[in-house]
Amino acid sequence: MQTARIASVLFLLAMVIILVDFGYHMQEKLTDKMVASEAEREASGGSSRCTSCCAGPWGWLYLLLSAVFVIGSLAGIIVLYKFTANVPVAGACGNNLGFLSITLISGVVFMIVSPLECLGGRGLLTPAFIFAYCTWLCWQAIYANPDPMCSPVAGASSNTGATIVGMIIAALSLCYTAFSASNSLPHMFDTKAKAGAAASSTDSDSEHEREPLALAPHTTGSAKLSAAEAGVPASYAATSTALEDEDESPAAARRRARKATRLATAVAHEKAEPYSATHAAVTLVILLLAAMYMSPVLTNWVTDPSDVAASRNSFATMWVNIATQWATIILYTWTLIAPKLCTNRDFS
Repeated sequence: MQTARIASVLFLLAMVIILVDFGYHMQEKLTDKMVASEAEREASGGSSRCTSCCAGPWGWLYLLLSAVFVIGSLAGIIVLYKFTANVPVAGACGNNLGFLSITLISGVVFMIVSPLECLGGRGLLTPAFIFAYCTWLCWQAIYANPDPMCSPVAGASSNTGATIVGMIIAALSLCYTAFSASNSLPHMFDTKAKAGAAASSTDSDSEHEREPLALAPHTTGSAKLSAAEAGVPASYAATSTALEDEDESPAAARRRARKATRLATAVAHEKAEPYSATHAAVTLVILLLAAMYMSPVLTNWVTDPSDVAASRNSFATMWVNIATQWATIILYTWTLIAPKLCTNRDFS
Protein backbone atom coordinates (compact mmCIF):
# COMPACT_ATOMS: atom_id res chain seq x y z
CA MET A 1 0.00 0.00 0.00
CA GLN A 2 2.80 2.42 0.86
CA THR A 3 4.51 1.61 -2.44
CA ALA A 4 1.30 2.44 -4.29
CA ARG A 5 1.00 5.74 -2.44
CA ILE A 6 4.54 6.74 -3.42
CA ALA A 7 3.99 5.68 -7.04
CA SER A 8 0.73 7.61 -7.10
CA VAL A 9 2.52 10.82 -6.16
CA LEU A 10 4.80 10.32 -9.16
CA PHE A 11 1.79 9.68 -11.36
CA LEU A 12 0.09 12.84 -10.10
CA LEU A 13 3.15 14.86 -11.10
CA ALA A 14 3.06 13.25 -14.54
CA MET A 15 -0.67 14.02 -14.72
CA VAL A 16 -0.01 17.70 -14.08
CA ILE A 17 2.55 17.83 -16.90
CA ILE A 18 0.20 16.04 -19.28
CA LEU A 19 -2.80 18.26 -18.52
CA VAL A 20 -0.80 21.47 -18.94
CA ASP A 21 0.54 20.09 -22.21
CA PHE A 22 -3.01 19.18 -23.25
CA GLY A 23 -4.16 22.74 -22.53
CA TYR A 24 -1.49 24.15 -24.85
CA HIS A 25 -2.20 21.48 -27.46
CA MET A 26 -5.91 22.33 -27.45
CA GLN A 27 -5.10 26.05 -27.79
CA GLU A 28 -2.75 25.45 -30.74
CA LYS A 29 -5.11 23.10 -32.55
CA LEU A 30 -8.06 25.47 -32.41
CA THR A 31 -5.88 28.47 -33.29
CA ASP A 32 -4.50 26.65 -36.32
CA LYS A 33 -8.03 25.71 -37.38
CA MET A 34 -9.09 29.35 -37.11
CA VAL A 35 -6.10 30.51 -39.15
CA ALA A 36 -6.81 27.93 -41.85
CA SER A 37 -10.50 28.87 -41.91
CA GLU A 38 -9.64 32.56 -42.27
CA ALA A 39 -7.18 31.79 -45.08
CA GLU A 40 -9.81 29.79 -46.96
CA ARG A 41 -12.34 32.61 -46.55
CA GLU A 42 -9.86 35.17 -47.86
CA ALA A 43 -8.98 32.91 -50.79
CA SER A 44 -12.67 32.65 -51.68
CA GLY A 45 -13.06 36.43 -51.69
CA GLY A 46 -14.30 36.95 -48.14
CA SER A 47 -13.36 39.77 -45.82
CA SER A 48 -9.68 39.87 -44.89
CA ARG A 49 -10.16 42.16 -41.89
CA CYS A 50 -11.96 39.69 -39.68
CA THR A 51 -9.92 38.78 -36.64
CA SER A 52 -9.16 35.19 -35.70
CA CYS A 53 -11.75 35.34 -32.90
CA CYS A 54 -14.56 35.19 -35.44
CA ALA A 55 -12.90 32.84 -37.93
CA GLY A 56 -15.91 30.64 -38.58
CA PRO A 57 -17.15 27.87 -36.29
CA TRP A 58 -13.68 27.23 -34.88
CA GLY A 59 -13.56 30.73 -33.45
CA TRP A 60 -16.95 30.30 -31.84
CA LEU A 61 -15.89 26.92 -30.44
CA TYR A 62 -12.77 28.56 -29.00
CA LEU A 63 -14.83 31.25 -27.30
CA LEU A 64 -17.44 28.75 -26.10
CA LEU A 65 -14.88 26.46 -24.46
CA SER A 66 -13.11 29.40 -22.83
CA ALA A 67 -16.41 30.76 -21.50
CA VAL A 68 -17.53 27.37 -20.18
CA PHE A 69 -14.25 26.84 -18.33
CA VAL A 70 -14.22 30.33 -16.81
CA ILE A 71 -17.91 30.51 -15.91
CA GLY A 72 -17.89 26.99 -14.48
CA SER A 73 -14.82 27.79 -12.39
CA LEU A 74 -16.28 31.02 -11.02
CA ALA A 75 -19.60 29.31 -10.26
CA GLY A 76 -17.86 26.53 -8.34
CA ILE A 77 -15.75 28.99 -6.35
CA ILE A 78 -18.79 31.14 -5.51
CA VAL A 79 -20.73 28.10 -4.25
CA LEU A 80 -17.85 27.02 -2.02
CA TYR A 81 -17.30 30.57 -0.75
CA LYS A 82 -20.99 30.76 0.16
CA PHE A 83 -20.84 27.43 2.00
CA THR A 84 -17.69 28.43 3.90
CA ALA A 85 -19.16 31.80 4.87
CA ASN A 86 -22.26 30.11 6.34
CA VAL A 87 -20.49 27.73 8.74
CA PRO A 88 -21.78 28.06 12.32
CA VAL A 89 -18.41 29.05 13.80
CA ALA A 90 -16.78 32.06 12.16
CA GLY A 91 -13.22 31.43 11.02
CA ALA A 92 -13.42 27.70 11.73
CA CYS A 93 -12.68 26.74 8.12
CA GLY A 94 -9.56 28.75 7.40
CA ASN A 95 -8.18 26.03 5.14
CA ASN A 96 -11.19 26.32 2.86
CA LEU A 97 -10.83 30.08 2.56
CA GLY A 98 -7.12 29.77 1.85
CA PHE A 99 -7.64 27.14 -0.84
CA LEU A 100 -10.41 29.16 -2.50
CA SER A 101 -8.44 32.41 -2.41
CA ILE A 102 -5.37 30.82 -3.98
CA THR A 103 -7.53 29.24 -6.68
CA LEU A 104 -9.37 32.46 -7.51
CA ILE A 105 -6.30 34.71 -7.48
CA SER A 106 -4.19 32.37 -9.60
CA GLY A 107 -7.03 31.87 -12.08
CA VAL A 108 -7.64 35.61 -12.50
CA VAL A 109 -3.91 36.32 -12.85
CA PHE A 110 -3.54 33.59 -15.49
CA MET A 111 -6.50 34.93 -17.46
CA ILE A 112 -4.99 38.44 -17.44
CA VAL A 113 -1.31 37.75 -18.16
CA SER A 114 -1.51 34.75 -20.52
CA PRO A 115 -2.85 36.69 -23.54
CA LEU A 116 -0.17 39.40 -23.18
CA GLU A 117 2.21 39.56 -26.13
CA CYS A 118 5.16 40.17 -23.82
CA LEU A 119 4.63 36.65 -22.44
CA GLY A 120 4.08 35.03 -25.80
CA GLY A 121 0.39 35.70 -26.33
CA ARG A 122 -0.84 32.30 -25.10
CA GLY A 123 -4.51 33.13 -25.64
CA LEU A 124 -7.48 32.54 -23.33
CA LEU A 125 -8.26 28.85 -23.75
CA THR A 126 -5.20 27.42 -22.00
CA PRO A 127 -5.46 29.57 -18.83
CA ALA A 128 -9.22 28.96 -18.76
CA PHE A 129 -8.61 25.20 -18.88
CA ILE A 130 -5.97 25.41 -16.13
CA PHE A 131 -8.34 27.57 -14.06
CA ALA A 132 -11.07 24.94 -14.40
CA TYR A 133 -8.73 22.10 -13.44
CA CYS A 134 -7.45 23.99 -10.39
CA THR A 135 -11.04 24.74 -9.33
CA TRP A 136 -11.92 21.06 -9.61
CA LEU A 137 -8.93 20.13 -7.44
CA CYS A 138 -9.93 22.77 -4.90
CA TRP A 139 -13.49 21.42 -4.87
CA GLN A 140 -12.16 17.89 -4.29
CA ALA A 141 -9.89 19.07 -1.48
CA ILE A 142 -12.67 20.91 0.36
CA TYR A 143 -15.06 17.99 0.00
CA ALA A 144 -12.38 15.73 1.52
CA ASN A 145 -11.97 17.95 4.59
CA PRO A 146 -12.36 15.60 7.58
CA ASP A 147 -13.96 18.34 9.67
CA PRO A 148 -17.74 17.78 9.18
CA MET A 149 -18.39 21.48 9.67
CA CYS A 150 -16.01 22.42 6.84
CA SER A 151 -17.07 19.80 4.28
CA PRO A 152 -20.24 20.16 2.18
CA VAL A 153 -20.67 16.38 2.57
CA ALA A 154 -20.34 15.24 6.17
CA GLY A 155 -18.10 12.23 6.76
CA ALA A 156 -20.87 10.04 8.17
CA SER A 157 -23.50 10.95 5.57
CA SER A 158 -24.35 8.89 2.53
CA ASN A 159 -24.47 10.48 -0.91
CA THR A 160 -24.67 7.65 -3.41
CA GLY A 161 -25.34 9.87 -6.41
CA ALA A 162 -22.32 12.08 -5.81
CA THR A 163 -20.17 9.01 -5.16
CA ILE A 164 -21.18 7.41 -8.46
CA VAL A 165 -20.58 10.62 -10.41
CA GLY A 166 -17.22 11.08 -8.72
CA MET A 167 -16.17 7.53 -9.55
CA ILE A 168 -17.19 7.99 -13.20
CA ILE A 169 -15.24 11.24 -13.47
CA ALA A 170 -12.23 9.68 -11.76
CA ALA A 171 -12.34 6.63 -14.05
CA LEU A 172 -12.61 8.74 -17.21
CA SER A 173 -9.86 11.07 -16.02
CA LEU A 174 -7.61 8.14 -15.20
CA CYS A 175 -8.21 6.45 -18.57
CA TYR A 176 -7.48 9.66 -20.47
CA THR A 177 -4.45 10.48 -18.36
CA ALA A 178 -2.96 7.01 -18.74
CA PHE A 179 -3.52 7.12 -22.51
CA SER A 180 -2.11 10.64 -22.82
CA ALA A 181 0.86 9.80 -20.64
CA SER A 182 1.77 6.76 -22.69
CA ASN A 183 1.73 8.87 -25.84
CA SER A 184 2.98 12.25 -24.64
CA LEU A 185 5.80 11.66 -22.19
CA PRO A 186 8.03 9.67 -24.58
CA HIS A 187 8.05 12.68 -26.91
CA MET A 188 9.27 14.90 -24.07
CA PHE A 189 12.34 12.73 -23.52
CA ASP A 190 13.13 11.95 -27.16
CA THR A 191 16.15 14.00 -28.20
CA LYS A 192 16.12 12.72 -31.79
CA ALA A 193 12.75 14.30 -32.50
CA LYS A 194 13.92 17.61 -31.06
CA ALA A 195 17.10 17.46 -33.14
CA GLY A 196 15.06 16.66 -36.23
CA ALA A 197 12.78 19.60 -35.55
CA ALA A 198 15.73 21.95 -35.25
CA ALA A 199 17.29 20.59 -38.43
CA SER A 200 14.12 20.83 -40.49
CA SER A 201 13.47 24.41 -39.40
CA THR A 202 16.36 25.61 -41.60
CA ASP A 203 16.47 26.09 -45.35
CA SER A 204 18.90 23.45 -46.61
CA ASP A 205 18.93 24.90 -50.12
CA SER A 206 20.06 28.37 -49.07
CA GLU A 207 23.66 29.44 -49.68
CA HIS A 208 23.44 32.05 -46.95
CA GLU A 209 23.80 31.51 -43.24
CA ARG A 210 21.21 28.99 -42.06
CA GLU A 211 18.48 30.53 -39.93
CA PRO A 212 15.53 28.99 -38.05
CA LEU A 213 12.31 28.98 -40.06
CA ALA A 214 10.61 31.17 -37.48
CA LEU A 215 13.26 33.87 -37.97
CA ALA A 216 13.68 33.58 -41.73
CA PRO A 217 13.24 36.89 -43.59
CA HIS A 218 10.19 37.47 -45.77
CA THR A 219 10.76 36.90 -49.45
CA THR A 220 8.58 37.40 -52.49
CA GLY A 221 8.29 36.05 -56.01
CA SER A 222 10.48 33.12 -57.01
CA ALA A 223 12.52 33.37 -53.83
CA LYS A 224 9.63 32.15 -51.68
CA LEU A 225 9.90 28.65 -50.28
CA SER A 226 7.06 26.56 -51.63
CA ALA A 227 4.67 24.72 -49.33
CA ALA A 228 5.72 21.39 -50.77
CA GLU A 229 9.41 22.08 -50.08
CA ALA A 230 8.72 23.14 -46.50
CA GLY A 231 6.32 20.29 -45.85
CA VAL A 232 3.61 22.77 -44.82
CA PRO A 233 -0.09 22.20 -45.64
CA ALA A 234 -1.54 24.27 -48.44
CA SER A 235 -3.94 26.11 -46.13
CA TYR A 236 -1.02 27.43 -44.07
CA ALA A 237 0.85 28.38 -47.22
CA ALA A 238 -2.13 30.47 -48.27
CA THR A 239 -2.17 32.16 -44.87
CA SER A 240 1.55 32.93 -45.08
CA THR A 241 1.15 34.43 -48.56
CA ALA A 242 -1.76 36.58 -47.42
CA LEU A 243 0.23 37.90 -44.49
CA GLU A 244 3.30 38.63 -46.54
CA ASP A 245 1.34 40.59 -49.15
CA GLU A 246 0.40 43.26 -46.60
CA ASP A 247 2.23 45.14 -43.89
CA GLU A 248 2.41 43.23 -40.63
CA SER A 249 2.38 44.64 -37.16
CA PRO A 250 5.09 43.38 -34.80
CA ALA A 251 2.50 41.31 -32.92
CA ALA A 252 1.24 39.72 -36.14
CA ALA A 253 4.80 38.97 -37.21
CA ARG A 254 5.51 37.23 -33.91
CA ARG A 255 2.34 35.16 -34.21
CA ARG A 256 3.27 34.16 -37.75
CA ALA A 257 6.77 33.22 -36.61
CA ARG A 258 5.42 31.03 -33.81
CA LYS A 259 3.03 29.28 -36.21
CA ALA A 260 5.84 28.66 -38.69
CA THR A 261 8.01 27.18 -35.94
CA ARG A 262 5.21 24.90 -34.78
CA LEU A 263 4.67 23.70 -38.34
CA ALA A 264 8.36 22.96 -38.81
CA THR A 265 8.47 21.09 -35.51
CA ALA A 266 5.42 19.02 -36.42
CA VAL A 267 6.82 18.11 -39.84
CA ALA A 268 10.18 17.16 -38.33
CA HIS A 269 8.49 15.10 -35.65
CA GLU A 270 6.60 13.11 -38.28
CA LYS A 271 9.84 12.46 -40.18
CA ALA A 272 11.80 11.46 -37.06
CA GLU A 273 12.81 7.87 -36.49
CA PRO A 274 10.21 5.69 -34.74
CA TYR A 275 10.49 5.46 -30.99
CA SER A 276 11.95 2.15 -29.91
CA ALA A 277 13.27 1.00 -26.53
CA THR A 278 12.90 4.37 -24.81
CA HIS A 279 9.33 4.73 -26.04
CA ALA A 280 8.35 1.27 -24.84
CA ALA A 281 10.05 1.66 -21.45
CA VAL A 282 8.47 5.03 -20.65
CA THR A 283 5.07 3.77 -21.77
CA LEU A 284 5.27 0.74 -19.48
CA VAL A 285 6.41 2.84 -16.52
CA ILE A 286 3.55 5.31 -16.96
CA LEU A 287 0.97 2.53 -17.27
CA LEU A 288 2.41 0.86 -14.17
CA LEU A 289 2.15 4.09 -12.20
CA ALA A 290 -1.42 4.55 -13.45
CA ALA A 291 -2.36 1.06 -12.23
CA MET A 292 -0.82 1.69 -8.81
CA TYR A 293 -2.61 5.05 -8.69
CA MET A 294 -5.98 3.25 -8.60
CA SER A 295 -5.39 1.85 -5.11
CA PRO A 296 -5.07 5.20 -3.27
CA VAL A 297 -7.88 6.67 -5.37
CA LEU A 298 -10.34 3.94 -4.37
CA THR A 299 -9.34 4.20 -0.68
CA ASN A 300 -9.02 7.99 -0.64
CA TRP A 301 -5.39 7.74 0.44
CA VAL A 302 -6.19 6.16 3.83
CA THR A 303 -4.65 2.97 5.22
CA ASP A 304 -7.30 1.84 7.72
CA PRO A 305 -10.00 -0.09 5.80
CA SER A 306 -12.28 -0.18 8.87
CA ASP A 307 -12.62 3.59 8.99
CA VAL A 308 -15.51 4.20 6.60
CA ALA A 309 -15.68 7.93 7.28
CA ALA A 310 -11.96 8.34 6.61
CA SER A 311 -12.39 6.55 3.28
CA ARG A 312 -14.50 9.53 2.20
CA ASN A 313 -12.90 12.39 4.12
CA SER A 314 -9.30 12.58 5.29
CA PHE A 315 -6.47 15.04 5.66
CA ALA A 316 -4.39 12.91 3.28
CA THR A 317 -6.97 13.19 0.50
CA MET A 318 -7.42 16.91 1.09
CA TRP A 319 -3.71 17.73 1.00
CA VAL A 320 -2.96 15.45 -1.95
CA ASN A 321 -5.56 17.29 -4.03
CA ILE A 322 -4.45 20.75 -3.00
CA ALA A 323 -0.76 19.89 -3.46
CA THR A 324 -1.59 18.73 -6.98
CA GLN A 325 -3.29 22.07 -7.58
CA TRP A 326 -0.24 23.99 -6.37
CA ALA A 327 2.01 21.90 -8.60
CA THR A 328 -0.25 22.78 -11.54
CA ILE A 329 -0.09 26.49 -10.71
CA ILE A 330 3.70 26.41 -10.39
CA LEU A 331 4.18 24.47 -13.62
CA TYR A 332 1.89 26.72 -15.65
CA THR A 333 3.56 29.81 -14.20
CA TRP A 334 6.90 28.39 -15.28
CA THR A 335 5.65 27.85 -18.83
CA LEU A 336 4.74 31.55 -18.95
CA ILE A 337 8.03 32.95 -17.67
CA ALA A 338 10.48 30.32 -18.94
CA PRO A 339 10.80 31.81 -22.47
CA LYS A 340 11.82 35.13 -20.89
CA LEU A 341 14.27 33.59 -18.44
CA CYS A 342 15.84 31.05 -20.81
CA THR A 343 16.15 33.04 -24.01
CA ASN A 344 18.61 30.59 -25.57
CA ARG A 345 16.04 27.79 -25.67
CA ASP A 346 13.14 27.20 -28.06
CA PHE A 347 9.86 26.69 -26.17
CA SER A 348 7.63 26.66 -29.25
